[in-house]
Amino acid sequence: MTSHETGDAAVQQTLRALDPEVWLLTSAADHERGGLICTSVMNASIVPDMPRIVVGLARQHRTWQLVDASGRFVLHLLRADQIELVRRFGMQSQRDVDKFAELEVGRSPEGCPVLRDVAGWLECRVESGLDAGDRTHFLAEVTNGSPPAADIALLRMQGLLTTAPDEMRAELKRQLERDGAIDRQAISAWRAAHRTG
Repeated sequence: MTSHETGDAAVQQTLRALDPEVWLLTSAADHERGGLICTSVMNASIVPDMPRIVVGLARQHRTWQLVDASGRFVLHLLRADQIELVRRFGMQSQRDVDKFAELEVGRSPEGCPVLRDVAGWLECRVESGLDAGDRTHFLAEVTNGSPPAADIALLRMQGLLTTAPDEMRAELKRQLERDGAIDRQAISAWRAAHRTG
């Protein structure tokens, strides 16, 4: 891309240059637990003793309802070899299957599910939420955690998209297109309601 290229293709090419870690988010409320692959996670504080995170969760997912009800969640940082957890938590609905079946799962101090065999995890308490139409961006205080080892290889989005089996990549693409259509309608409705001139 040259410096003068503009438009949708240039925007998408620039966004593809980002290679975020793949995070798995879990939550629980009213004796129900859920989890999903979280596509939007960002550090939101430079104050070491006041860590904060922002996560964006699409409203159509059951796990969004659990976070909204409980005000708590755990973010799990995945290792490069944990693509199967993406299939389990990102490609099927909690409404249809117990995503936690046969996994070693503990409880965080605040009662959220914690997967034992991950690179690291952060427990978070919601401080605020911003409705953006297609999703809610939750600002959360980080209250607890377990760090990854210094030499561990983390699963990143581009690594997932290049190393996943062909059938998994095809299903991911299909689901992204479906979710994108849902999100497009929600964003359009939100913009129509919030634009002022």
